[in-house]
Amino acid sequence: MKKKVWILNHYAATMLEQKGGRHYWMAKELLKKGYHPIIFCADVVHNSEKSIEIKDRYGIQEQDGITFVIVKTSPYVGNGISRIKNILSFYRNAKKVAVQYAKEKGNPDIILASSVHPLTSVAGIQLGKKMKCPCIAEIRDLWPKELIDMGALTEQHLVSKVLYKLEKWIYTKADAVVFTMEGGKQYIRDHKWDVQNGGNIDLNKIYYINNGVDVSAFEENAKKYPFTDGDLDNVEKFNFVYTGSIRRTNQIDTLLDAAKELQDKNIQILLWGAGDYVESIQKRIESEKITNVKYKGVVKKSQVPGILQKSDVNIIHWNDMDTLKYGCSYNKMFEYLAAGRPIYSTVHVGYSIIKNEQCGIEASGRTPKDFAKDMTDICRMSEDARKKYGDNARKTAKQFDFSVLTDKLIQIIVILTEKKGK
Repeated sequence: MKKKVWILNHYAATMLEQKGGRHYWMAKELLKKGYHPIIFCADVVHNSEKSIEIKDRYGIQEQDGITFVIVKTSPYVGNGISRIKNILSFYRNAKKVAVQYAKEKGNPDIILASSVHPLTSVAGIQLGKKMKCPCIAEIRDLWPKELIDMGALTEQHLVSKVLYKLEKWIYTKADAVVFTMEGGKQYIRDHKWDVQNGGNIDLNKIYYINNGVDVSAFEENAKKYPFTDGDLDNVEKFNFVYTGSIRRTNQIDTLLDAAKELQDKNIQILLWGAGDYVESIQKRIESEKITNVKYKGVVKKSQVPGILQKSDVNIIHWNDMDTLKYGCSYNKMFEYLAAGRPIYSTVHVGYSIIKNEQCGIEASGRTPKDFAKDMTDICRMSEDARKKYGDNARKTAKQFDFSVLTDKLIQIIVILTEKKGK
């Protein structure tokens, strides 16, 4: 009988809609390798005002052979009180739905609980105990550390202290912990939570599986949906391309400031993406006459590969936070790698894939003037030097193909289920 792998991901409705994403691709690979993946998610589509219509406490949809159990939750918009209520309602309702689903379909052999927020991991650990199966806590964001870095909380705030205790509890109680950033073990050491430092967390159960890309799907989309755009196709310009969220926290303003330093060059920055800061960016471009930045709008996910493969250089750009010393798992980076073009990162990252695999360069400093100088230097590089970066990027993408990443997950599943005698 196929081993049932339950994946708890609050926001996987987005993956169902887009037919892609970490757990969607992992589930497809698990299916190929003889497992039965079932994804539990909320009915609300993250970062939108849409939700999946379901009549009862939960609904079931099938996509590419993957079962999605869609849990009814309270609606929310933005990051205020309504989102906190939505998080709490998913935590409560997902557990109730899971118990009901298990009565009808049988218990899981293992649970993978993915914590975009900690309560999903808490739910997974509690369900694992109830159903006598192992639980893997997957850590994709460091709460509360990232909230502190962004200025939403202080280190000494009561909420921070509670979240740190909850975080430690998750790492202690989970049968295994998978970090999507490479420095997860170091993070635990720095807190002195590990056995070697007098804590109670065994580092042997800590693993690393980063985000990745479905390389074959990426290449297929690049061929199937070739992208034509006057600015992107302009051979007179050297194009730096950014694709991703355009929100205040992404600090796109610093790219505009850098562009203003470059207006006498043949360099231009092309932006594709959505977010609540788009209008502000457009106003700045127009009012300040920043002629070498073009906001290009939003495209379908399937069209992104065609854009990235045509750029001269692809830009990674977001908050330069202290958390990044433990590594990063920025989704877009893996698409950038698959595109086989040089990468320029304005952020400084520990365990840097870009630096270690020589796929491009990280910023020489932290100011817009530094960014402008770096862009000028990249533009002046020889074609052979840039091609080498691009070739390295394409090779590196294969290390992070979801077939490879899922094999790493299966190794953990085998270890844990053999321990439990399943």
